[in-house]
Amino acid sequence: DESPGSGIVHQIGSKVKVVFAVEDSGVGISPEFIQRLFDPWTQEDSASTKKHGGSGLGLSICKRFAELLGGEISVTSKQGEGSVFSVSFVAE
Repeated sequence: DESPGSGIVHQIGSKVKVVFAVEDSGVGISPEFIQRLFDPWTQEDSASTKKHGGSGLGLSICKRFAELLGGEISVTSKQGEGSVFSVSFVAE
């Protein structure tokens, strides 16, 4: 099943590629901001910080964990509809 929230495993020889996707129905993220989304201490605007909280570190930490596993994190988003975050890595 390749729907958000499921773990997807693809066999690659003796290795497997694992993909986890999480979908939300939040406010979405502007295309301009997605470029900086995984930078430390980054938030879209101060009004968002007051309304939703957070320090802007969570996604940069997730990115670093994914990279340490030899993988990556990505996002697709549509303002007013929500976002899908995916983490993938290869395991033996």
